[in-house]
Amino acid sequence: MSIGADAHAPEHYKYLEMGIAQARRGWAQKSDIINAWPLEKMLKFLKN
Repeated sequence: MSIGADAHAPEHYKYLEMGIAQARRGWAQKSDIINAWPLEKMLKFLKN
């Protein structure tokens, strides 16, 4: 899973908090969020 704001303007970044809150409601852990991974791990995942 990844969390994004679909931001088209800087003021839209506040919507990241809503995405994080929804992930927490679903018991997602940091290890479940691809854009919270170290770069090397994400690139390896995307390659496979």
